Amino acid sequence: MVFMIGWMIRLKPHFLLSFLAILLSWKDVAAWIRWAEVHPVNGTSKELSVMSYNVRLFNRLGWIEQDGVPEAIARLIDRADPSILCIQEYHKRAATPKLDFPHSYVWTTGARKVFGMSIMSQYPILDTGSVAYGDALTGTLNQRFIWADILVDADTLRVVNAHLSSIKLRNSDIEVVQGHIPTDDPDGLKKEVWQIGGRIQRALVQHGQQIDVLMAFTENSPHPVIVCADLNETSSGYCHAQLESRLQDSFRQAGKGLGGTYPRIGFPLRIDHIFLDPSFEVRSHKVIREKLSDHYPVQVSFSFR
Repeated sequence: MVFMIGWMIRLKPHFLLSFLAILLSWKDVAAWIRWAEVHPVNGTSKELSVMSYNVRLFNRLGWIEQDGVPEAIARLIDRADPSILCIQEYHKRAATPKLDFPHSYVWTTGARKVFGMSIMSQYPILDTGSVAYGDALTGTLNQRFIWADILVDADTLRVVNAHLSSIKLRNSDIEVVQGHIPTDDPDGLKKEVWQIGGRIQRALVQHGQQIDVLMAFTENSPHPVIVCADLNETSSGYCHAQLESRLQDSFRQAGKGLGGTYPRIGFPLRIDHIFLDPSFEVRSHKVIREKLSDHYPVQVSFSFR
């Protein structure tokens, strides 16, 4: 956009190249930045809020150098007061904070059964379960997604919590992406870039396998669906396109600004998403920018009849 405006001011035809690039990528641009306003709720509708939060094991390994991070996460959730909470990278231990939800489903895996995901609700949970992505993901920590059927008055909603495979970027990879790299070793730099590309490629192949299983599950749901997901990829990817073909992206409906949820990289990446049944009216979408994890929580309010 800056180049297009600059060339137009200088009356140069070069602006057409920038204009064409923007035009061809407009769908991705529209998914990255929004100016939507909060929608008023209909007086006859029920209103709920749902939060999705990758808590990074409640700072189990001390990535954030401050005391009381688990308690601070609990206070953030308490202030936000969501009706339904989906947590990725849940960690079950003595320091895990007690969250004020009367109903919950916690799924854990690994040798010690402490790592996993959870769905917590202010409303009764009727049924729960987990679904395996298949043999391709056996042995990884992101081998399943979980779901819960939640009773809201006389209506049942199906909430899905998913965390797709990590790209496994190391701190050194982040430095390369951000440009903090030595320039006196071009061969080493080339090797590092190829390794990063290989990790991204492997993760995206796994994502495709995971999302196909998840989509089949949502399409066969007997109840309206809400999907909270750390996709580990942006809204330009295959997974987002598949989910949006069936459900509403809350950011597209009611988001504002850039919507970045992953502050570890300087660029505002939006990799944490909430998708809702098309019959729901999305009223607001906000990102709570408190750095208590390597992800920001996303909270969405919606109404339905």
